[in-house]
Amino acid sequence: MIYVSHSRYFDFRNELYKPLLEIFDANQIILPHQLTSNIYPIKEMLINKQIEYILAEVSYPSTGQGIEFGYADMTSTPVILLAKEDVKLSSSVEEMFTNIIRYKDTADLIDQVKSRLIKTTKQ
Repeated sequence: MIYVSHSRYFDFRNELYKPLLEIFDANQIILPHQLTSNIYPIKEMLINKQIEYILAEVSYPSTGQGIEFGYADMTSTPVILLAKEDVKLSSSVEEMFTNIIRYKDTADLIDQVKSRLIKTTKQ
């Protein structure tokens, strides 16, 4: 499973979830706030190795993501970042992660994710 991490301070349902569902089957991906705004039990899922990697949209600041990144580090779960091309990322994010997919718009996000993560895309 792929867990999608993001800030709640943008239209993530249309700008992130919708494009990702064009790439991944719904049973491959966890969209934690698709139906609810409750906190998702990511810590337990990471500890139990139910998540293959985290796909994190980091164009918007989020304290909760920092906590999720800590859990990922604790369980050696890979994290792949998504960020809009024109966004300046925090220096700590740039220092911690090297696997960053930069995109300019929704179509580019879809193309970039497909080309970088082809093994998990729809057939």
